[in-house]
Amino acid sequence: MVNIYSPQPKKNPLRSLPKLQKRNLSLAYASSGVQNVILLEEELTLTVSVKSGVSASLFLSHKLGLANALAYVHVVCHENAHIDCHVDIEDGKRIALVMQYDLQGCGSSSYVSAMFHGTDDAHQSMSVVMHHENTDTKGTIAIRGVFEQKSKGLFSGLIKVNPQAQKTDSYFRDDILLLDDAIAESLPTLEIEANDVRASHGSTTSHLNEDQMFYLQSRGLDRAQSRKMIINGFLGKIDSN
Repeated sequence: MVNIYSPQPKKNPLRSLPKLQKRNLSLAYASSGVQNVILLEEELTLTVSVKSGVSASLFLSHKLGLANALAYVHVVCHENAHIDCHVDIEDGKRIALVMQYDLQGCGSSSYVSAMFHGTDDAHQSMSVVMHHENTDTKGTIAIRGVFEQKSKGLFSGLIKVNPQAQKTDSYFRDDILLLDDAIAESLPTLEIEANDVRASHGSTTSHLNEDQMFYLQSRGLDRAQSRKMIINGFLGKIDSN
């Protein structure tokens, strides 16, 4: 199933990244309550293992001032393990994330949330695979993105359920706000081989609401301030300025 927010571009909007400096990193969570913050670098390969019964949190953020970044993230959750992964991308010209979550253990779960903000001619993409390999697993992917000027976004999500992965629950959702000449695409896919599961996806796209703009401007804000407030509200941010 394909949901295209704007007409299909004549060529892939996410151009090839230049040659990048590579780095490999491994994390193993053996006890609960551990949080890690990882700054995306030029080309990062991150492998994560969450041991049985452990709950962990992982934050991925783009390093300010870094124009290009490519990240491969592979997470394995063992029996009754859980991981929260939060992605925050608000800068950069060419950003690409490729993520795979293998829910190998019975009762394992993963929650993935991501926020993107593209401006100028930025190209940002995120590809996520939630692979249910055992029974009673749960996975959620939630993406919110704002794209302005001539920026482009591409988001794909694959929910894959093995035949033995009965009683799983999986959900993929993205919500996009487009402004100016920006475009974005959503590519959700379900690959279900079990018969006792819940698996679904949803997506929305919206544009700048002139009624909201009028209301905010009638309260004393200029157009630029009103636009910024709507964007921050969509992304769930609070601006104290």
